[in-house]
Amino acid sequence: MALATAVTFLLTAVIASALGRKRVQAKHVKLIDSRYFIGTAEVREEVWQDATGEVVRYNLALIDHQREVPEG
Repeated sequence: MALATAVTFLLTAVIASALGRKRVQAKHVKLIDSRYFIGTAEVREEVWQDATGEVVRYNLALIDHQREVPEG
């Protein structure tokens, strides 16, 4: 019984410690936010950079609202 109590206490301490810490969000700067239109479609490009100049996120999307989506 004492072992189970010790294990429960240890697990509770670990969980409380993990939940008590908040993740610090790194500061990222949006370097590029461009939109280009090709006919009815839109091409969107986004690039984020961290403080060291490294690209940390990149998004390239083609959005065409006129395109029909097949059923089924």
